[in-house]
Order: sequence, then structure tokens, then C-alpha cells
Amino acid sequence: MHTTTHIAPHELDNTDDPAFADPFFARQRQRPATYRLTDEIEREYLFPTFYGDVTTAAAVFGADLTAARSLVRDRLGPGVRPVCLDRRRAAVAVAAYDYRSVRQIPPYHEMAVVIPVQVGGRWHPPLLPLLLQRRFGSFGHLVVDMPVTSRENQLRGNRIWNLPKTTRRVDIAQDADALVATAFGEDGAPYLQLRVPTRTGTTAHSESSVWIYSRLDGALVRSRSRLSGDLAKHTSLRPPRAGRQTASAAIGDGAEAATLRTLGIDGPPLHWYHGSGLSSSFDLPTSSPSRS
Repeated sequence: MHTTTHIAPHELDNTDDPAFADPFFARQRQRPATYRLTDEIEREYLFPTFYGDVTTAAAVFGADLTAARSLVRDRLGPGVRPVCLDRRRAAVAVAAYDYRSVRQIPPYHEMAVVIPVQVGGRWHPPLLPLLLQRRFGSFGHLVVDMPVTSRENQLRGNRIWNLPKTTRRVDIAQDADALVATAFGEDGAPYLQLRVPTRTGTTAHSESSVWIYSRLDGALVRSRSRLSGDLAKHTSLRPPRAGRQTASAAIGDGAEAATLRTLGIDGPPLHWYHGSGLSSSFDLPTSSPSRS
């Protein structure tokens, strides 16, 4: 999907979109809040933002633990640490989203590279917070990179949550075997690609809730992201057998990929999932407690 840089003078009126008929949305009460996107455009949005008919795919890989620790400390401050896979590697997830229906906003594509983190609390063994997320109240994600195809959505992300969103071309293609998402740099060359097999995994209904951490006006904040629907998941702590399909991520050589290259993201992935026709929401930031 190519970028959309034009921002309409008024928000999109799509309240009657059938994608928002899922009971998932009825369980959440939206509140209005006003934000200025540009000198000329001010918007009153409803939060949490509702996303309907979502297609997504994601995979968790290993990355250099020292680089991940440095990036987490620089972005979020002391007292926050990446979730470890072992003594030398941290967990890093790469995800793609096709948002076909967004309340008050035109559809768009998005990719994200995130580091799972813990805020405060005592030390836990490697992998445990990632596998048992609901038992760790301070578990969440630091967004490292987030290209989106919508200029309006980039400005929302930058100004409301202080997320590192940039307006970039993001293509998401799916065939019988895999979903492939690609983000392109300003020079037109790919700088981030994710491939997730769609013929593997066990499908079941999933309800998830995760914190997204950022720093806003100097303070550590967190925002709740929810996802509901049928997901096909695959988890393996062993390298895949020869010839077996597996998820993969590729990092390019462009300037946009400089930070991603320092993380040394590598495979094989330990977990991946994919799904379509999903419902999701993302709420306003709130202050973050210092301990789990």
C-alpha cells in the first residue's frame, strides 16, 4: 500500500461499519479527546481507537542482548529491561497489520519491531515473562520502529503516544503459503521484511492484552493494546527440521534500518502467529507503575 499523505479536514464518519459490530467493541467505553495534528487541523477522536477486520502476522526472534539493553535504557530509562531468551539474546518481535476498518480513520498498513520488556520488579528467568505474560503485570513492549502508510496515523502516533512512527510504503501480500510484509525506505528500497507461513500453526480463539511503553513529556507511560479473534499459532524452542516452513525477517541496508541492524535480529523464530478478521483496540497512555 502506497502512502497517504493528505489529511482530510474532518474525521471519517464510519460508525455504521459492520466491522465494529463485534461484541469485543461493545465491552469498551470510548471517550473523546482532542489533539492538534498540524497548525491547521485539530481532531476530536474517540479512545480507545477501534480496529475492525484486521489481518496480522508476527514472529519472535532472538537479538543481541547488549544492544537491546542499551536501546531500552535510552528509550525508556532505568528500571526497564528486555526479556531475555538466554544469557546472550533478547526477544524481539516483528509484526505486520492490515487495518481494513479503523474508527474515524481511513484504512492503512503498518509494521512494527518491538522489544518485549519488564518494568521494575524482581529478576525473572529467561523466557518466563514471554511465555506467561498474564502473570507479569509490568510486561509490555517497547516499539523500536513502526512504519505506517498513513500520514494522519503517523502524526497521531508521534503526538499522542510518542511512538516512533514514520510514513512509509508498506506492502502486505498473502498467498496460500505465507503472508509477506515489506516496508520501503525513502529511496524506494525495502528495509524491513517479514514472512510468516500460513499453512502451519494451531488455530484457536485468542483474547490478548499487552502494554505498549513509551516516554511522553519525560515520563514513562503505558498504553493498552487489545486483540480478539482466531489466531493460528506455532511455538518451537528447537530449530526447524530441514525443509520445514518457518517465519523469517530480513533487515535491509538503508538508513531507515540502521537501528534495526544494531540489534542483530536472527532466527530461527521461537514463535509466530497469523490471523484475519480480527478486532483490536488501542487506548490512551497512562502513567506507568514502577513495579510489577
